[in-house]
Amino acid sequence: MRRLEKTRRVVQVLVLLFFLGVLASAIGPRRFAVSPHLFLQLDPLVALNVLLSGQGLGFAVALGIVLFALPVIVLGLLTERALCGWLCPLGTVIDMSDRLFGARRAKRIVSVPWLKYCALAVVLVGAAAGLSLVFLVDPIVLLTRSLTLAAVPAGQAVVKRLADLPGVGPGFSFSAYAGAPQFVYRNSVVALVLLGGVLGLSAMGRRFWCRNACPLGALLGLLPRWAVLRLRFEENCTGCGACAKACKMEAITAGENPSYNARECISCYTCVAKCPEAAIGIGLGGTRERRSTQLNVSRRRLLQGSAIGIGWALLGKLEVASARAESGATLGSPHLLRPPGSVPEHEFVKRCVRCAECIKVCPNGALQPALSEAGMSGFWTPVLVPHINYCTEACNSCGNACPTHAIEQFTIKEKKWLFIGTAVIDRSRCITWNAEKVCLVCDEQCTYKAVYWDVVDGRRRPFVNDQVCVGCGICEKKCPVGPEAAIRVFSFGDKRDMPRAEQKKFRKSARPLGKDYTLPPID
Repeated sequence: MRRLEKTRRVVQVLVLLFFLGVLASAIGPRRFAVSPHLFLQLDPLVALNVLLSGQGLGFAVALGIVLFALPVIVLGLLTERALCGWLCPLGTVIDMSDRLFGARRAKRIVSVPWLKYCALAVVLVGAAAGLSLVFLVDPIVLLTRSLTLAAVPAGQAVVKRLADLPGVGPGFSFSAYAGAPQFVYRNSVVALVLLGGVLGLSAMGRRFWCRNACPLGALLGLLPRWAVLRLRFEENCTGCGACAKACKMEAITAGENPSYNARECISCYTCVAKCPEAAIGIGLGGTRERRSTQLNVSRRRLLQGSAIGIGWALLGKLEVASARAESGATLGSPHLLRPPGSVPEHEFVKRCVRCAECIKVCPNGALQPALSEAGMSGFWTPVLVPHINYCTEACNSCGNACPTHAIEQFTIKEKKWLFIGTAVIDRSRCITWNAEKVCLVCDEQCTYKAVYWDVVDGRRRPFVNDQVCVGCGICEKKCPVGPEAAIRVFSFGDKRDMPRAEQKKFRKSARPLGKDYTLPPID
């Protein structure tokens, strides 16, 4: 049976390497054959969160979300939380940190297994009430976001150094990645500290996060009641307690007749390998008195978690209502620019799980995690920040990378009528307007040809055609005026509430303005 434990460790390492490979697959010019958000699609907690909070998903989209998560659910019905013990990449990293922090030798400081069920209640009730909170505690989302915001910029810096070495640069396979602007993401330190805090909990005991705080583990813990493969305690068990001591989840109760809680067992089978009498096995059934499926949480705790989820959702809605009352709009900031293809704002904050997949695949590093632009309900959702970089016209990676359809897929051609904002010229800062100088930068750089010229007071002045400008931000990025550009993109040009057909119709209705201005075609 020791071979089984070694097999599990090999599988854990291979899955972790595969996870890192999938994570890196969308960064450089090369692509893996698998989806860049495969692990997020397989996550049943993410799927359930989207189904509860999302509206207007459509039957086909909802069915696709369910089918991707179904294999993990089936696995949970066959085994006792094998995903946690064998396949979860964060669980593998936690096992490594357990060794680093000496958790095997650490005394148990505190054990609160009910906490993960409360966290699950907060996430699911909050989602049903209209607010996505899964980004705070889901292990796959947490690990993906932390590595994206912190490790991707560091990895790119290393690639750039390697590409600069003599004889390496010209044939370097990631030369396109090395030639891209250096990515710098806001909140990367916070994301890294959050991941470090989860790993640092190992100082308080083995698999502390998994035992006490992981809502995905709590969700999977609801399935083992019907698990097919179970632990079996044979008659030659001496009650020595070696299995309970070896169990990293504290699922086994020591005694003359030891028993275990199936909802806490992660099928790591360490107890099987450590039993000196080989008295623990795996079978299709087990002695009933040796197996428990009791939930380690009271009804009162679940009600408390539900109340927190509802309260958080209500606060988010009150914030949006306040913004609407003050400005007549639901947007929290005039510079809240969402990626092209995003669904309407009220739906976007429900579907988005803040996994940072769209941020990772943006070739210019223009997408950033939101700070205060979207308010409390939109914290860490992706926003376009033009002064950092612009949205490239020939790119639709964000729509292909989003696992929850908060950003719906779109074609390059469709970007000509996916309005995310409108550029506005500040005449008090523009040197063509206030200094009588000649500057053509915004006109020359605009790939959508939204800038036109007209004669005012005897001189040619630049204007923006708001029926052509989609808000990509290239004009703001390239404007030579500083520190704040003389042309900036504002979110009041956002037309995501309109169906794509209506946005296209709006674009087609654009009129040629100014002298010698030719309206660019869209077909």
